[in-house]
Amino acid sequence: MMHGCLGMLLDPHDPRAKALRRHFVFKVIPQLNPDGVARGHYRMDQWGRNLNRYYTEPTPEEQPTIWAVKTLACSLAKEGRTRTPPVLP
Repeated sequence: MMHGCLGMLLDPHDPRAKALRRHFVFKVIPQLNPDGVARGHYRMDQWGRNLNRYYTEPTPEEQPTIWAVKTLACSLAKEGRTRTPPVLP
C-alpha cells in the first residue's frame, strides 16, 4: 500500500499528485511497529500489547515509535506547521 501511495505522490505527470505536492508537505512514516510485524503481529508490539490503545499517552520507554511520532506531530503543530493541530499533551 505504501509503495502505491508513494508512487502516485511522486508521479511527475499526475495532475493530482502535482496539486497535492503544491499544497501539502508529506511526512512519511512507513512502519511504526517493525518489531511486532517481524513476529507476525500487525497491531501488537513485540510484547503482545495492542499499540492502538496507546496513542493517547505513549511513553518513550514502552511505545517508543508511537511516542516519537506523536512528539513530532505536536512539535510541528506548536511551530504552526500543520493545518489541523493534533491534541497537544
